[in-house]
Amino acid sequence: MSSSLLQALEAQGIHTTVHIGGDQWMPPVASRYADGLVLEDDGLHLETWLNQLAGRLPASLPIVVYGPGNPHAMATAIHRGAHDYATIAEGALGLGGRLRARHLACSLKHTQLRFGDYVLDRAQQVLRLGGFAENLTTRETALLAVLAARPGWVIALESLSQDLCRRSAEIGHRSIEQHVYRLRKKIDDLHQSAGCDGGLRLASLYGVGYRLDLPDLEVLQRMVA
Repeated sequence: MSSSLLQALEAQGIHTTVHIGGDQWMPPVASRYADGLVLEDDGLHLETWLNQLAGRLPASLPIVVYGPGNPHAMATAIHRGAHDYATIAEGALGLGGRLRARHLACSLKHTQLRFGDYVLDRAQQVLRLGGFAENLTTRETALLAVLAARPGWVIALESLSQDLCRRSAEIGHRSIEQHVYRLRKKIDDLHQSAGCDGGLRLASLYGVGYRLDLPDLEVLQRMVA
């Protein structure tokens, strides 16, 4: 994408990170916390990229394709899992508008995140286990949502600090550590209330990031309305 397009998106309050296509593009895209994903239709790789992304991203993450608007390409994009297609003729305003609309629609549709026996209600900021619940803060809810959307994945500390705290790396890292500490305590309190030993666990990889471990490795994470 052109620098002018990226600057125009930034002017709309849409912060962007560019990943170049190739063998190494999938891990950072699939593991990085984001509110949306834009794929540029280059006329060659779009279908391959969408196939690679299938099942790799949380259902709440909208995918918008940006390109010339060839009818066949647009139909293929939607068929392969893209949520929308913004044409070059629409420009940055059109792309930004479609991103915001799709993000809002996906967020409203997927306010609850299920992982194993746990339910994270992002609207109410509550973590539930059976008939028991633990209230969370806004940051704790956001942090758990990022980790729970990709159980077993290591989410980089730098990514978490930038996306959740919007601060410098040093301050952001300390803030994330504090949120993780309090979140762990609340998870322990929930387990104690429910009368279970262990279960959900936030694993730390010192200097790297955090990972959400589930008690049942065969559990399939899914989004529910």
